[in-house]
Amino acid sequence: MPKVLGSDGVGSVNGAESLATVTESEMEDVKMTTLDVIRETLVDNLGIEPAEVVPEAKLDSLGIDSLDMVELICDVEEKLDIEFGEPEGIDTVGKMVAYIDSL
Repeated sequence: MPKVLGSDGVGSVNGAESLATVTESEMEDVKMTTLDVIRETLVDNLGIEPAEVVPEAKLDSLGIDSLDMVELICDVEEKLDIEFGEPEGIDTVGKMVAYIDSL
């Protein structure tokens, strides 16, 4: 049943009031989805082994150069229907996931 968030920050489900919250496990699901999209894109485009695409992995250690990064961003934007922008300091897969999840 859909939650409707009112101006007071309280959601209503069939007339019953409840806080509109996101659980920690739901957040992990969102992050995994983003990580999965990045992993799939890197595997498909660059032939990187899926097990190597972990949050701690540095993008340059995965062999991702500036052209690869542009292609990765374009593909992720299309798959997730987002506008990535031009952030600085994204040097790991985990930082990319966190940035995308913040959009």
